Amino acid sequence: MPSPAIRNILFAETPLQRLLRESICWFEGADAGAGSIHTALRKGGGVATTSRASVATTVGRSGLILSVASGVLRSNYSLATPGLFLGYLSEPAGTQLVTPTAAISDLTNAAWIKSASMTVAFTSVGPDGNSNSATRCTAGAANQTCLLTLVAGASSRTVSLLVRRITGSGPFELTQDGAAFTARATTDAYTLVDLNASVLNASYGFRIVTSGDAFDVAMVNFEAGTVATSRMLTTGAARAADVLTYQVAGNLSVNAGTCFAQATLPAIPALVRSIVGTSPTGRLLETSTGADLRFVDAAVNVTTGAAAFSTTTPVSISSDWSGIVARVYSAGTLSATGVYSGTLDTANPIGIGCFGTATAQTLGTTRNAILWPRPLTAAEHALLNSSTF
Repeated sequence: MPSPAIRNILFAETPLQRLLRESICWFEGADAGAGSIHTALRKGGGVATTSRASVATTVGRSGLILSVASGVLRSNYSLATPGLFLGYLSEPAGTQLVTPTAAISDLTNAAWIKSASMTVAFTSVGPDGNSNSATRCTAGAANQTCLLTLVAGASSRTVSLLVRRITGSGPFELTQDGAAFTARATTDAYTLVDLNASVLNASYGFRIVTSGDAFDVAMVNFEAGTVATSRMLTTGAARAADVLTYQVAGNLSVNAGTCFAQATLPAIPALVRSIVGTSPTGRLLETSTGADLRFVDAAVNVTTGAAAFSTTTPVSISSDWSGIVARVYSAGTLSATGVYSGTLDTANPIGIGCFGTATAQTLGTTRNAILWPRPLTAAEHALLNSSTF
């Protein structure tokens, strides 16, 4: 048996191990397989309260689109980099405006108005890996279009679809009015492309500019809002909001503490989205634009700093509070210092990917949301950012 001195060397904690041991609550957000997420806390008290009253989709480990049953919260992988795990996907309710349901992936449907020289065949392998689940669209002449009309007043909506290039090198362009077209980059693998606009009686879809070019197209979304969300495969109220909360008792220290998480999310102008928080007066980590990071206390003192969020790679963010000071850190670097009132909302549970009031969904992913009962040092914030766990 090793001597005590040798045992101390052999089994000494690393600084990261010590830091994680000192935490009081840890939502790891590990992949549970088949598009689902582990909701049991790795550390902390109580069990998860979860809901999403509908089927929803996500990207699985292989990069394929998966359907996840009602009430099962979703894990999410990168579409662009199969196998890159992003975390727990949390989105607000969404409504699919493409109608009928058959037209979402089958562009041979009569609802789609095609140019005379646009050839379409519902024969391709889709982004779900199934045969005959995507439409091969081939331009027999220049500037061939495929459009669908929504008769409705002008409001902010986003058209998005999964597309892969089959032949050619010319532009693939999106539109919402059938007149102005915007090019989007494509590859030989399914890529999500989108376009936001506000158009009366929108005529939305795409144009293949170069004669002879061919693309596979599937899973078209047309939805309210400024960003594309997960694929909705039926017309109507296709996706309910994701909700994941935990008890405050034993998991959140009000007098002094730290909150850390890894998140991916898009930039959206003027929309509050919570990553970890209880309510609008207990916002431990949130963004209001997707380019900022905020901490908000019960007196609505707001500490706001710049953030370095990504839509494709998890970014480390953190906040700490004690006495009369609150701080936020982006990618392990102090981003802003503000006032802390000494109180946070504890009447509502801790929401991961939303407020504990089941609102302000992230529209992105969260993993390794961790709480401590003290403010971490600047070096410890930096250590979390530089570590893999």
